[in-house]
This record gives sequence, structure tokens and C-alpha cells, in this order.
Amino acid sequence: MREADGSVRVVHDRHVEGLFTRDTWLEAFANAGLRASSELDEWGRDVFIARKP
Repeated sequence: MREADGSVRVVHDRHVEGLFTRDTWLEAFANAGLRASSELDEWGRDVFIARKP
């Protein structure tokens, strides 16, 4: 984030527990007209990939 004085700082936001299940996310993407899939990253977290058909 850039501050008013021009300096820059980094803020990390990490969610340990998700609000929605994987299936709920995939259904939401489908309802939005997107083809979606999920893969686990090297730390075991879901990464969602969604594309327009």
C-alpha cells in the first residue's frame, strides 16, 4: 500500500478457515457463467482457476 507521503508498506491477509466449502465456490463460479476448477498449492491450500467459456 502506498501511503500519503509516498512510502510503501506491505500487508498480508491470510484466512486459515474458509467461509465456504470448495463445492460452494465451484457452484458460485458456475452460476456466474465461468468454468472453474481448484487445485491444491504446495501448502495444501485451494487455488481456484475460473475462465469464461
